[in-house]
Amino acid sequence: MLNVAYPFIEIRQAVEAPSDEVLNIMTDTSLRPRWGPSIRRVECADRHIKAGSTGRVQLISGLWIKFVVTNLDGVLGVLATGHRVERISTTRCLAIFEIPIFMESRTVT
Repeated sequence: MLNVAYPFIEIRQAVEAPSDEVLNIMTDTSLRPRWGPSIRRVECADRHIKAGSTGRVQLISGLWIKFVVTNLDGVLGVLATGHRVERISTTRCLAIFEIPIFMESRTVT
């Protein structure tokens, strides 16, 4: 399902799995290239990203981009792609991928 939730376009998919298991997969840097089609490789000291995580990602083009997660809503003060999980029941959830409609500058704290 496609949804516009300004300033994002959201792609939502129901998943037959507990929300904590899906979130674990989505934040595991070692698994990101398996489900993130634009990412070839992730280098990060934290296996699971969180506020304060730093590292770099290699895009499928071969370009490396450094990142700092200042919170789970943006990277380096710039509105970035994101993902989150919403629990539906103990065995079902929504996996939500967010794509910014445009790049928006934010204050880094």
